[in-house]
Amino acid sequence: MSNTICIFQEKREGDVWNYDGEFPYDGQDYELFGWLNGSEFKTPFTSIAKSRGLPDDIAKETRDRIEGVMGEEGFGESWLTFKEILDDVEGDPEKANRFEEFLSSVRLITETDDPELHRIVFCFII
Repeated sequence: MSNTICIFQEKREGDVWNYDGEFPYDGQDYELFGWLNGSEFKTPFTSIAKSRGLPDDIAKETRDRIEGVMGEEGFGESWLTFKEILDDVEGDPEKANRFEEFLSSVRLITETDDPELHRIVFCFII
């Protein structure tokens, strides 16, 4: 059995988070999964945060989508801001190189925007 990650983006406008599409990553990288959500997968890298569950202020469309893909086989739902992700790799070239495919999308999305205004909401599917 293998696990897949489902990632949705949100963007904050004022005090409200809005659904902003699917995040452009569809790999099965267990070290990446562990780095994003350390409680579920092993990785040699310190995880950014343990599983947080879904955010209290999640957009309705994001909640509907993530609950739709989770079904009975989903687990490890959590979220991270793009700032948290970028801060975690700052000054760590080994980690930045290892997760470059994932990070390139984060950097592209925040190239002209504040990374605190963007986050991913994700879960794992068996």
